[in-house]
Amino acid sequence: MSIVVYWLENGAGQAAQAHHSSFTDQELSLALKCCEELRKRGAGVSHVTMCSELSDMVGKAGVDAIQGGKTPSGEDYDWSKEGRAGKFRAHDMHKKHLKADEQT
Repeated sequence: MSIVVYWLENGAGQAAQAHHSSFTDQELSLALKCCEELRKRGAGVSHVTMCSELSDMVGKAGVDAIQGGKTPSGEDYDWSKEGRAGKFRAHDMHKKHLKADEQT
């Protein structure tokens, strides 16, 4: 089991009851369809959500693979959120950057 769809369902005058359906990695389309159908039901169904832990995901869950600025395969990794709010890094300065209203 690697995909689970969760939702709450309540009948007339009753407290909401939690429900779930499980799907395999190969049944992603079915899980998405299940979510769509539950949301279409409307009244009585709420909090429809899907969680997954697919077997072919990138990297091990919960592992910080960047150490010393290198990926596990030894490649340089220099991307960072720090100071990225509209600023360019030094090695990006040679690129032509257009303002949003100048872009075509």
